[in-house]
Amino acid sequence: MDFGKSEAKLRKDHEKLRSRNRNRNTSRTLSSNDATTKAKKLEEYRKNQIEKKKLTELKEKKMRSYVQNGFDHIEHKLGVVRQLGSQGCHVSLKTASVHGLGDKITLPPSILSTLVERDLLSISQERGQPLFFRLGIRRTDVESYTFPESDSMKELMEEYGKQMNDFTSAIRIEDGDEEDEYMSDDDHDKKEVWMKAYLDELSCQYISYTYATVVEFSQDEGKIGLPFSVANALLQSDRSNIIDSQLTVDPAQVSMIESPAAMDVDDKEEGSDQETTMHLSPTDENLGDKTPGHAAYGQFSVPVPQIEVTLLTHLPLGSKCTLQPTEDAIKQGFYNLKNVKLALEQSLIRSRGSLNVGDLMHCWFRGKKFDLNVQEVIPSDVGAISCVNCDIEVDIAPLQTAQDRGNDSNVEGTKDTSRTVSEGYRMIGDNPIEAPVTSFSFRDGDLNLPPEPADDQKDNVVVIQIRSAGKIARRRFDIQNTVKNLFDFAISNDLVEPAESFKLVTRFPRRVFLLGACEEDTQLADLGLAKQEMFMVEKM
Repeated sequence: MDFGKSEAKLRKDHEKLRSRNRNRNTSRTLSSNDATTKAKKLEEYRKNQIEKKKLTELKEKKMRSYVQNGFDHIEHKLGVVRQLGSQGCHVSLKTASVHGLGDKITLPPSILSTLVERDLLSISQERGQPLFFRLGIRRTDVESYTFPESDSMKELMEEYGKQMNDFTSAIRIEDGDEEDEYMSDDDHDKKEVWMKAYLDELSCQYISYTYATVVEFSQDEGKIGLPFSVANALLQSDRSNIIDSQLTVDPAQVSMIESPAAMDVDDKEEGSDQETTMHLSPTDENLGDKTPGHAAYGQFSVPVPQIEVTLLTHLPLGSKCTLQPTEDAIKQGFYNLKNVKLALEQSLIRSRGSLNVGDLMHCWFRGKKFDLNVQEVIPSDVGAISCVNCDIEVDIAPLQTAQDRGNDSNVEGTKDTSRTVSEGYRMIGDNPIEAPVTSFSFRDGDLNLPPEPADDQKDNVVVIQIRSAGKIARRRFDIQNTVKNLFDFAISNDLVEPAESFKLVTRFPRRVFLLGACEEDTQLADLGLAKQEMFMVEKM
């Protein structure tokens, strides 16, 4: 027997077994390592996903906080106080109709108590301004409202998100840390963008809203008294929502009627009662004779939905507005008024504290009422201005008649022979006198200044004051003097350069006088000037 071969074979078999075991152990080790690596990668992926989700949520929160702080910043500048309730909650009141042809509402005494307790009256008093309130009809789906709702505010939020390049280094969200970025008086474009977004967001919160002042705090608790113009503004909506309206009923008269029909009326007192009272026209002059703030049962319709009341302590002070006389006002002789400035001033002081774009303003003169639409207000931040204790420049917009609108649609090249009332026009009968549209350049040889009227001449005299770039010239003119004499007077006092084209403008209301060859002989008596008039020089 060959023991050497047997030993070699046995050694070889043992070596194979050991090699096989080593390979098996290596395979197990590799499998185990692969599983560990996969588990680590999976865990790392999960952590990354959680971190990414967290960053996304924080980024979304910061973006939302940015626009919310911007919205709150604007409300802070306007002095908005929404919580006027006794327990710091919003106030929503049922509507009632009251007399008055302006914007003066009546509120319950509880609102006054809240204003006194929170020392909010002193803010308006320090500014020499009345109390202004935003009156709004909330959307019926207010529960589904989430800020931001408007497209403009969402665009601002998305734009801010794109600007957050290194978000991880700016992850902290601190209230007010970016207040200066929202809007600045020096950055007009940015302020305009934010104000537009703010107004769009208000349109998402309210079906309609307007601004008004308060005449007295004597209304029944839970109710707000609305004059015709305010009620009419709230019933006008640009949205597809239809606002229900009602006529109010005098409870005393209802209780005196002892019929089944009267019981039905009493049951509907809080709802729609259009059929229960005599309907008077809201444009009747007897409404203007009644005491503002007193109940006006059944005189005009008021909104059925409750009105949310918000205080504004810093409504922008007006600097300019554009008013458009209605066609009826023109027919009644609005442009024949000798002193439009005085009529407008007295009407504003008596009936209004604010002007809203879209308002119907009433101007009274010697028992006649002239209606004017408010087309534009400046500042235009919120579409409303205060007209109390401020110098407002008034432009009178032209009246666009149906004939004018028809002419606008004519084929190009067709001669338009219609005439419209424009700035500085004065109506005589049905025919307006058009203001010239050509400028006039003076030469030294063209100056012709008549002598000043004698001191003892009291009649047919007008005192003219002309201002230009810090210079003032003043003298008396006979009303038989011409428009060209006013321009000569401005030139002779070095208010403008002799070869410079310019125009003379009155401020309240704004009337523009452009001198052309066809108007050189127009007398001052034909311009409807007051005893004293001030003109401003505006260069062409």
